[in-house]
Amino acid sequence: DASLALIAHDGRQLDMVQFAVRHVRLLRRCALVATEATGKLLEDEVGLRVERLQAAPVAARVACEVDAVVFLVDARSTHRHEPDLRALLRICNLRDVPLATNLGSADR
Repeated sequence: DASLALIAHDGRQLDMVQFAVRHVRLLRRCALVATEATGKLLEDEVGLRVERLQAAPVAARVACEVDAVVFLVDARSTHRHEPDLRALLRICNLRDVPLATNLGSADR
């Protein structure tokens, strides 16, 4: 089975839930990893099984185990985790891990 990291800035959490509802059959076949807040929301609202991690280790996890990443970025705000985001983007580029940062690319 494929493994997928699901991450969303606070302002995009509702979008992540809507994405998960649209793709629930596919997501149930994947090993899912998410940040604590996103993972709890996906478990509670969509009924998915998600391994929840603190935000910082997600970048390291992507480097080793994840086949693809959906990270819904709130581009309207600055975020205190910007260095973690840059690290995640860098690792995805170095490891050729597919990365979707908006719903248009995630849906594809």
